[in-house]
Amino acid sequence: MKQIIYIAVVGLFTFFIINSLTISTASARPGGGHSYKKSKSSSRSSSSSSSSSSSSYSSDKKKSSNSYSDEDEENEDSGDNYVFDYINIDYEYEFSEPEKFNTTLGYIIFFSLIVILVGTYKYKVIKDTNKQLVSKPTPENKLKTYKRNINNLNKLTDSDPNFSQTLFLDFASSVFTKYKLWLGKKEFINLTPFVLPKDIEYAKTYHKTVSEIVIGSINMTNITIKDKIQNIFVDINANYTVKDKDFIQRIAIVEKWKFSRKAGILSPEPEKMHELSCPVCGANSGFTSTGECESCGMKIENGKKQWYLSSYKLINYDSFKTDNLTYYADEAGTEIPTIYQATLDKNIEKFTQNHKLNWGEWSQTFEKSVVHNYFTKLYTAWSLKKLDNVRNLLSDLLYDSWMFWIDNYTKEGLTNKLDDVKIEKVEFVKMDIDKYYETATVRIKASCKDYVINNNGKVTGGSKRKKRKFSEYWTFIRRTGVETDAYDYGTCPNCGAPADKMGQSGICEYCNTKISNGDFSWVLAVITQDEVYKG
Repeated sequence: MKQIIYIAVVGLFTFFIINSLTISTASARPGGGHSYKKSKSSSRSSSSSSSSSSSSYSSDKKKSSNSYSDEDEENEDSGDNYVFDYINIDYEYEFSEPEKFNTTLGYIIFFSLIVILVGTYKYKVIKDTNKQLVSKPTPENKLKTYKRNINNLNKLTDSDPNFSQTLFLDFASSVFTKYKLWLGKKEFINLTPFVLPKDIEYAKTYHKTVSEIVIGSINMTNITIKDKIQNIFVDINANYTVKDKDFIQRIAIVEKWKFSRKAGILSPEPEKMHELSCPVCGANSGFTSTGECESCGMKIENGKKQWYLSSYKLINYDSFKTDNLTYYADEAGTEIPTIYQATLDKNIEKFTQNHKLNWGEWSQTFEKSVVHNYFTKLYTAWSLKKLDNVRNLLSDLLYDSWMFWIDNYTKEGLTNKLDDVKIEKVEFVKMDIDKYYETATVRIKASCKDYVINNNGKVTGGSKRKKRKFSEYWTFIRRTGVETDAYDYGTCPNCGAPADKMGQSGICEYCNTKISNGDFSWVLAVITQDEVYKG
């Protein structure tokens, strides 16, 4: 539609010019003058907020009535209607003998200009395809995609009883992290079984250094099952630091990664998935350039023993800044209806049968001993900027993300305080059970006094007096077969020693046991803001 309006207006403008050629032959001269009015401006702002980050953007640019810019296309759904103002021309004429005007020439000029302008417009559209204008899927298409993915996931687990969504996403995040960190380094060769040869060659030519990777979210978005191959598509939202000689930049990316493997393969057990180890012998000593395990000598070809990265696509790339930590935007999704898993009742029944328990009694215990307990302890630790004593409650991915933000608050001389935290409602929205892991997701509606202070104790953002209502989806994981819901969180669940020496890796320094992977009880794996949760 915009193209038609654009071409029509330019065509009319050109027609006026051609007509003016006829006037000029009558020795016309400006009498009343010529005015060209343009008076349309637009502004657009967007903001997002969570307990740990926020950003804002606003613009105010003049729109010329006879010009088209890329922002017109971006703002198509913003409610702005651009007005093409008229051209008012007043002339006084001194008529002499009329001269003939070559109308054929005028029309040739007219249509030539149209062709040129259409070509120019198409070139601009092609040139700016990096902005990726994507139509929003309809609710019907979303439902169709959801049902197809559930059906394909069932086919996948039927052919591979070992498949675990929790393990797969852990594997995918591990491949992503090592891929980025090892670019340009000799260690990249250890990814040989999990990437394509072209990735190995690309890594050899990479001259920058990547560090401080934080994965904000990682989600399975699509599953395709064919006769000989299985594919899982994963969306990864992350940020990391890139150093190119003396230039250092923090960037934020969204990428879609496609993992593939041959049909009929059984997924390796958790230990082999966690460490990107050899899927045959389990050793993580490394691989040769031809994909042979340095321990057992077995050649691991792409997709024949394990998932591998078959392709990836950059969705969005931008500079990432954390210099606006005191900005607060309105909560975006608190009033959005809760999203429940379509198979929740069926999965709850399976869970209760596996553990021989009463759902009503257990859910109350879980809500009090796990949800409320973790919520209070974790947000208290957040306000203190000290996660040592709650390291055993957080997954590695979530711990890294929280520490990234805490470090940035510290660098800016700031602290995000959450006082008077109170849970108002807890809703179970999703349960998943596979061979290795159980997953429980709840929506938590809560309120607190959320504000930021500097090192002098001065409030620089938020409110120390007014409570802020918010809601989040919290996802907990636990190894299948484990019966413990809660324990003394101040101690190591394995040896009973104080949980004060867990370290960044989540390993107890007293007994050398990793306790942040759900092997002993529930671990908080993911926190999703309500406005982006998709179920």
